[in-house]
Amino acid sequence: MVRIKSSVQSKKSKKLYESFELFVTDIMLMLENCCAYNEPKSDLWLDAILLTKYTVDLSRKITINCNPEPAVVPLCQSMFDQIM
Repeated sequence: MVRIKSSVQSKKSKKLYESFELFVTDIMLMLENCCAYNEPKSDLWLDAILLTKYTVDLSRKITINCNPEPAVVPLCQSMFDQIM
């Protein structure tokens, strides 16, 4: 998960995300992979489940509170900071 976290962090810092949705998609993929490659009910699996729910709720909240064309980098930074 650390390697994927650095990949997301690298993309974010290089401003490679064209939309907030692409950023959320990468986060969700990281969490799905965590569930797929860890034993059900393990600490990592349970953490991924909790973070998935939190990510969905947080992304909805951020999206609802934004202008029609939000600045992608600040949104990604805000969400990344809250998740990680």
